[in-house]
Amino acid sequence: MDPNKTLMGKTAWIVFFGLLLVAAAPKAFAQQNELPQSIFVEGLGSGIFYSFNYDTRFRPKSNGWGVRVGMGYTSVEGDRIYTVPLVINYLLGRKKNFLEVGAGVTFNGLNDRTNTNISSGLVNVENGAIGTLAIGYRRVSSSGFTFRAGLTPLIGGLVEEYFWPQLSFGYSF
Repeated sequence: MDPNKTLMGKTAWIVFFGLLLVAAAPKAFAQQNELPQSIFVEGLGSGIFYSFNYDTRFRPKSNGWGVRVGMGYTSVEGDRIYTVPLVINYLLGRKKNFLEVGAGVTFNGLNDRTNTNISSGLVNVENGAIGTLAIGYRRVSSSGFTFRAGLTPLIGGLVEEYFWPQLSFGYSF
């Protein structure tokens, strides 16, 4: 087993759980009111291929400032790619329908045999980080079902597609 593969995999998980703790910190300081939270699976978007994400607001309102952190993984021709998106976002709207805007960074880790970057045919990925922006629509139903769709411009790295689409499904609580 290649020691670089093991180290990169462990590093990706450590970064993910560290960022998850940072994202969950506002909840630890909430007194009486619960902070709105959601979990969702995102296709494409800031997780590059797909990612599992946790999102929370900084105040006990369904709109306003919040943060999300996620963990993505894919394999391209046997080479493993880990992504950890971290995005600060703002929800504008009321009740169920929101305009979501955000900015963040996606950390990339490769467990690849010979290269420092990988081309999937859609996007080239390299070790390091890619800046991300987000603009889209978020709907949260009264049952908690969450739907998100929009565009995620990717900034930096070896990105070939600058306006990456995003589509998410999840649950808000």
